[in-house]
Amino acid sequence: MLVENEPAIRSEIASYLKELGYILEVAEDGETCLTLQEIFNPDLIILDRNLPDSNSYDLSVSLKKKVPNLIIIMVAAPSDKLDKIRGFCAGADDYLTKPFNLNKLKASIEDLCKIKEHSNFKINRLKKLNSLLGIDFSHLINKGERLGNLKDEVILSSATAVEDLVSAVQRAIDTRNEKIRRVGNPFTPMTGLEPTVFGGRTQELQFFEDKLNRAIYSKYREHFLILGDWGIGKSTLLREYKKICQSRGYISCIVPIEPIQADSNLLDVARIIVEGILHDLPYPVERFQKVLEFLSALEINILGTGLKIERNNNNNQKIISPKAFLRDTLTKLWEDIKDKTDVFVILLDDLENLAAVPEILMTLKSALTDSLMETKILVGLASTSTNWVEITSVQKHHPVSRYFLSRVELTSLTEKEVQETIRESLAGTGVSFSQEVMQNILKYSGGHPFEMQLLCYHLFSNHLSRYVEIDIWEKALQATVRDVGNAIFEKWCSDLSVDEAKVLRVLAENDNSVTLEKLTASFEVKNLMIPLKYSVEEVLKSLLQRKLISRDVYGNYVVKDRMFCTYLITHLNYPLI
Repeated sequence: MLVENEPAIRSEIASYLKELGYILEVAEDGETCLTLQEIFNPDLIILDRNLPDSNSYDLSVSLKKKVPNLIIIMVAAPSDKLDKIRGFCAGADDYLTKPFNLNKLKASIEDLCKIKEHSNFKINRLKKLNSLLGIDFSHLINKGERLGNLKDEVILSSATAVEDLVSAVQRAIDTRNEKIRRVGNPFTPMTGLEPTVFGGRTQELQFFEDKLNRAIYSKYREHFLILGDWGIGKSTLLREYKKICQSRGYISCIVPIEPIQADSNLLDVARIIVEGILHDLPYPVERFQKVLEFLSALEINILGTGLKIERNNNNNQKIISPKAFLRDTLTKLWEDIKDKTDVFVILLDDLENLAAVPEILMTLKSALTDSLMETKILVGLASTSTNWVEITSVQKHHPVSRYFLSRVELTSLTEKEVQETIRESLAGTGVSFSQEVMQNILKYSGGHPFEMQLLCYHLFSNHLSRYVEIDIWEKALQATVRDVGNAIFEKWCSDLSVDEAKVLRVLAENDNSVTLEKLTASFEVKNLMIPLKYSVEEVLKSLLQRKLISRDVYGNYVVKDRMFCTYLITHLNYPLI
């Protein structure tokens, strides 16, 4: 049966349904609907919400009481979320907002007619309410007042009960919105704060657990190395390692290495490392008596609460090698804290900042292989992959590279890890991302943690409702490209030659990898005035060495980072003519 107030719409829907082969009765008001229902007992009623003589919610409740298995599809002019909630709570099995495509009505009828069990209609309504509310529906019902048997039937006994529920829902929505306002954005890139959710990295965590257990239960320590490109999560992983130590009562510290100048004295660099270690320990400096006595004997002072170590400027000051200084300071430190911990974990971050004085790594390696073997000190280093190769080149520092053979190289997160991280981060905020948005996040970030976090940050910041849909994607993407560009991509492109810029631009504009022949042809078509073929190859070699492009299994060329591709297309300001 079709119950529709507007003649034109009533005629259009009736004609469409008859063409589909349905036997149809038509009513224009609630009274006629009740009369025809008694006579014809229809299986399904399409019910207009705005009837001239009846409250459609009360009418729906009445019809469902008479015929529990009756299917009701409520239709209405543009309505808000609460109108839909009213409809489902009054017994509607689906709710369509005018204007709608008639194919959508057809699909709704076909889907609902496939449901055989009466209990499944209740489940269907519960699911739709859950989707609308974005909260645990059963929890809401338990807290509602005068809601009849809603939890069991999902049909309220009267319009008054419906309004009671709607009021309860509105309060729940208001509470949720206030919570969102207070909680703020759960994604934290470029803030210095660690992510609210640590996603993936199961193998990397187990790697650390193994190193930790070996350091505690054997006389050997496997000092280790964490490698990975920018933004891949090295610092976040080190913080997670520290949390593991804290949860077990083990003392640990993270020392972020600041950029060191090439003319720096090795002893001064060793002093900076010791400063960082002491600064991040959970005890006041006075606790380290043996360390203080050792430094005092060297006429080295610790100044103020900032743990600034300063050498006296006098000619009689005792001279000590950087290796001995590191070795003896750490040995004394272990003696000061060994009664408080089973192992002492030192995590040195941003090791690439030592590139100007790579000799300090040999100093550290020598200190660790000396008398420190008698301690329970475990050292972990973190560096970008490229810089680690540079500062431990085979010609100059290969013993260091061999010493830190125990290592993990961080890669991007998997699709499953990305989805789990985003969903866990959004939990409790009342906000969710559509599946299309989730797919785009993976497509453009490739699972890169920093790019993923930044995209999610801008998507969350720009949402206008609890459900983030694809319509705000482009704005969030451009904001992300701008921020990553300012932080990273601009540096990559700062010293590009014009020819390199042209090659990058053409590669970026191709969704797939490109052969050398196609690349050369592109320059001819675009009249980019690139030199001969061998010169294109030279440009490609240069870009490969700088890791701005890569080659696939077939030897073709590609810009792998889709975010970088977008930046090249929208922000690369080199003349391309």
